[in-house]
Amino acid sequence: MVPSSCILNIKRPILLRADGLVVVVMDLFEITPAPRPGLFLERYRLSWIAFDQDNPDRRVLMDSHPPIGIHYHLDDGAQVPVELKTLDQALLFFEQKVIEHFGEIEGRIYEDLHV
Repeated sequence: MVPSSCILNIKRPILLRADGLVVVVMDLFEITPAPRPGLFLERYRLSWIAFDQDNPDRRVLMDSHPPIGIHYHLDDGAQVPVELKTLDQALLFFEQKVIEHFGEIEGRIYEDLHV
C-alpha cells in the first residue's frame, strides 16, 4: 500500500445563479513517495464531486486512480480521461465542468483553496 496523507477535505454548498444549490465535496491525497517522479499529478489522488442537492444523481465527478489517471464522469456516464499537468489546471477544469453541467455559479469553487 502506498502511503498517503489527506491535504484537502471540504464539503460546502455552491449557489447557482439561476436558482438551486450544488453540494461540492473535495478530497485530495498526497502520495509519498510519488509513484513516478517528475509528473506533478502522479503525486496526488483526488475525488471531487458536485451534485444537485435536490437530485443527487445529477452530478459531476472527477477522480484519479490507476490505470486511467485523472478523469471525469457526468451523472452515471462513462469515464472521460483528461490531460492535466497541474493541480491548478485540475481545479479550473472541475469548476468548468460544474458550470457546463449545472449553469453559472455564485463565486468560485476554488477561490479560497490553498494546497
